[in-house]
Amino acid sequence: MLLRPVLFALAIVGAVVTGEHEHSAWVGLLAFFIASALARVIRRLLRGRPRAAFRALLWPAFAAGFVLLYHWAGLPAWAAVILAFVSAGIAKNALATLLFAHFTWRRLDEWGIPGPDDVIEGRWTEK
Repeated sequence: MLLRPVLFALAIVGAVVTGEHEHSAWVGLLAFFIASALARVIRRLLRGRPRAAFRALLWPAFAAGFVLLYHWAGLPAWAAVILAFVSAGIAKNALATLLFAHFTWRRLDEWGIPGPDDVIEGRWTEK
């Protein structure tokens, strides 16, 4: 019951410390979002949902990796954070689709489209 507020407080502390260390509020903001996402991972692991925890782990991992990549490439901190935020979302959705999609081919009758053996009741009216 106290896990959520404790992890929220730790996310705030981590964001403040990171922002002060990097001298950038943008980096601190991204650190808060990453820490909040990691708190979701911890909660899902404690609830016994490892698959959901791994899926939730994708975004913070990509965000941390992309912000380091963009910072190493020489972008200013604000641009690196914004690009990392967007890039992590796109990369997470692409990888989650590849890893977790349960795609099966469906027949037309499963979509509600009548097939050749279906009887469609109707009324004929003659004029």
